[in-house]
Parts: sequence; C-alpha cells; structure tokens
Amino acid sequence: MVEGGTTAERVKSLLSSFVCDYGKIDMKRNGVEQNKDKQKSHTADYRDRDSYYERVDSYSSLTWLAKPLEFNPLVCARYGWKNIEEDLLQCVNCHAYLSGELPSAADTVVYQESCKHLRNRLTTAHEKLCVWSTNPNPEYFTKVALYNRKELLADFLQRLDSLHVLEKHLPLCISTTIQKQGVDDEHISKLSGKLNEESSQDAENISRPYHENCILLAICGWRTSDSLKDVLICQYCRRKVGLWNYTEHVNGHNGVAETTSSNDVALENGEPSPKKQKLGREKIDPITEHKYWCPWIDKATTSSDLHQQHNQSSQSPNSSFDSASSSVNNYEPVWLLCLRLLYPSVFNESDTSISACMKQSSPVDGLRYFRSVLKDCTSPELKRKQQNST
Repeated sequence: MVEGGTTAERVKSLLSSFVCDYGKIDMKRNGVEQNKDKQKSHTADYRDRDSYYERVDSYSSLTWLAKPLEFNPLVCARYGWKNIEEDLLQCVNCHAYLSGELPSAADTVVYQESCKHLRNRLTTAHEKLCVWSTNPNPEYFTKVALYNRKELLADFLQRLDSLHVLEKHLPLCISTTIQKQGVDDEHISKLSGKLNEESSQDAENISRPYHENCILLAICGWRTSDSLKDVLICQYCRRKVGLWNYTEHVNGHNGVAETTSSNDVALENGEPSPKKQKLGREKIDPITEHKYWCPWIDKATTSSDLHQQHNQSSQSPNSSFDSASSSVNNYEPVWLLCLRLLYPSVFNESDTSISACMKQSSPVDGLRYFRSVLKDCTSPELKRKQQNST
C-alpha cells in the first residue's frame, strides 16, 4: 500500500502503477522503426551499380594478388566484400572479415580445397542476418551486356564521345594485337565511315587517323575518366591509364598522325619546354592494358554463351541464331563479339547474321512455343484419350 496522503491520492497512485504510458512506447517504437529504416536505406545504398564499382575500386594488385579468376574483384564485390588490407576483405554491411589468403599452388589438392573453402565463405562468412549472404548483386554487373544491343551501342558511343574531348592528348594505338584477333585497318576504316554517316555532328573537324584511334580505344572498352581528364579508365576492371606515360598524338597539317619523342625536351632560348616530361612510351595497347580478369578480354565467351544470355533475357527460342553461329569463331574476346553485334556490315555480314539474336521472337511464335510446352506437360492418361479419339 502507498503510505501518506489522503485515501484518494493513495488509490490514484496505486492505480497509476498499472497504467501503461503509450506515448513513451510510441516514441520508442518510432525510434526503432527509424533505426530500421536507416539500416535499410544504408543497405540499399550499397546495392546500386555505382556502389558496386566503388567496392571493385578497393581491390589493387598489391593487396589482392594472383587470385584465381573465380575470386576476381568483380565476383567478390557482388557479395558485399571490399578489400581493406592484403588478403583481407570486409563486408560493407555487417562488417564481418574474410581472409583471402591461399596456400601455394604447388600442392594441388590443398590448393583446390582452400579455393573451395574460400568460395563457400564468400556467402557464409557474413553475419547471420546480413543481406549479402543470400542476396548478392546480380551477375550481369560482372559482364558486358551482350544480350542488350541498345545498351551496348549507347555505351560505345558515350565512350567514343568522351575520347574525342581529349583531342591530340591521346596516344596512338598498337594495332598488332587487334589484327591478330581478326580486326585490321580496313575494318576500322569501314567502321569510321559508317559512324561518320550516322553521326549528326560535323565529322570534318576530326581528322581521320585521330577518329580511328578513338574508335580502337572505345571498342576495347576505354573511356575518359570523369574525375581526371588525362586518365583513361575501364568500367569493369577499373584499370586506370595515365596519358602522361605516353607521347601525344599530334595531327600534322597533312592529316597524317605524327608522334613527338618524349626523350628529347624541346629547347627554346636555351630553356626547356614547360610541357610535362613523359615516360617515353609511344603507343598504347588497348588489349593488354586491361587487367587479366577484365570481361572485355575474356576469351571464354563463345557464340553458345551469347545464345544462352539471349535466351535468359527473352525467354523464347530463336532459330535464326543457329544459322549465324558458324560465322563466329569460338573463344572470341568480348570486345570483338561486341563489334560484330553492333556493326556486322563491317565484317561483310548481313544484319540477319549474329545481330539477329538480339531481336525477340514475334508474339505468334511465343504463343506457339507456349502451347508446345503445355502439350509436353499433359498427363499420360490425357494423351491416351487424345490418341484413342483420333
């Protein structure tokens, strides 16, 4: 009983002990819900494509060295892991740690078991309720969108426009590696002419050698960095190439590309030129400059893989692809497949060849395919009745 005070006050004090303060509970609930909303929004911020590439940027050749292709930064970043130290990953959401240290490959059995364990730990090393353990970023983040011709073309033209801004500061490209993979100067010249026909801009302001040089870089996946004007970057492997490492591509008055030696510093009145001293490489190889795990130079992509990607995106058969598969050699790099898809006429191929796989089937074909599936799913008893009735 409550001591002191009148009887009414004692009764009121006793009854008030059983009364729940709903205002405080609502405030607590609102606080918890707001914290949950913050956590959800915080987690959602990590799931977009920009955040994905920020995690890929955290991996470097010094801290994530000589890993198998199945553990390349594009794969690890899918599961929310960023690289914080040498052979050490951390989840951006639950902040769990994962060691990526592997034993020597000399012992094949131990090495394979360690790779298998690390592969499982990409999902199980997260905290119990972490979203990344069961819901990684989509796999198409790690690949060039060969199944989407419209997106491919838009990305290519955007990369080409960004390279045009650099003008003479771009180095010349080494075409030897590209020629070995089936693209010679004649193909690039055809592509240049086709782009000039389709472009609404005044192509006369851009010299032909310089324009073709930009095409080589753009078709191999290179573009100008948004933050650094004198840096080329690959969207996927995040490889950055500083243009100060190369001699500039200077266009002569006759339209022929010329290069100036960076080893010789121009002297004017006995004083060196104020231009930045370069390291002396005259040309850039747009193929070998990519990191070894870059999707642009992935040679595992074949015509069958492209067919599979198309089927996954359209969920409908396409008989026209089989007729075109013979025109595409196996194990072609992705950048070459991209070029064939965007501009088949450059290789004297009709638009009904490999690019036909980018077109979806008609609604009638889809209905016929759906009916054939339903027929295959009918029960044996119904099939017997149908046979007997016929």
